[in-house]
Amino acid sequence: MGNPIGLVANNTAHSNTRFGLRLFHLYSRKYPCDPIQNKSDPDDPWADNPSIQNTYYNFTIYKNMEDGVLAEETGNVVFENFTIAESWRSGIEFYRSNYTKEPPVLKNSAIIGVTTTNPHHNNINYTLPQGMSAIWTGRSGPTKIDRVNIYNYPAGSVVLKTCSHCDDPKFYTNRGSDIFVSGVSLTNILGQYLFMVGNGIKR
Repeated sequence: MGNPIGLVANNTAHSNTRFGLRLFHLYSRKYPCDPIQNKSDPDDPWADNPSIQNTYYNFTIYKNMEDGVLAEETGNVVFENFTIAESWRSGIEFYRSNYTKEPPVLKNSAIIGVTTTNPHHNNINYTLPQGMSAIWTGRSGPTKIDRVNIYNYPAGSVVLKTCSHCDDPKFYTNRGSDIFVSGVSLTNILGQYLFMVGNGIKR
C-alpha cells in the first residue's frame, strides 16, 4: 500500500471471471507508515509525505468478465501503453483516487469495445453493449486520461462513465471528483459519449 513497487511491465491477462488487472490499495509515499496528508497545512497537505510513482507498462488485456483494469484505491499510478479489448463492464475502472497529490493516469493506450476478428469462446458473448463502457472514473479524487484511442463501442454502450457505483444508494457520496482529459480519439462510436452520475441523478 505505502511501499513503492516501481515498474511492472509486459504482461497479458485475458478470459478472467472478473478482472484482468486489479489493484486494491496502491498509493506509495516517502514515509509509508505516516499519514498521507497533513491537514493542518491548507496550502499543500501532501508536502510532508510526498508520493512515489508506480508504473504499469505495456499490458495486453482482453475478454474479462467485469473490467479490464480495476484500480480500487490508488494515487500516483501510471498505466501506460495498455491495449484493452472486449471487457464485459468497463475497459478501465477507477474507484477512489484521493490518496496522493498526483492523480492516477491512463496514457498512450487503446481501448476496444468490440472486435471483429477475435471469436467468442466458452459460449460467452464478451461484447454485449448494455452498460459496457471504455472508462469508468472514480467516485472521489482526480483521474487523468491522456492520449487514449477508443474504438468500436456499439449502441447501448458508453465511452466515458463517471462516479463509479454512485448510482447505488449503498455507496452514496457527496465528495467531488475531477477528470482531466487530453488527446483522446474516438473511432466507430455508436453509443453515448458521456454518462454522468451524481447524487442519484443520471444525465
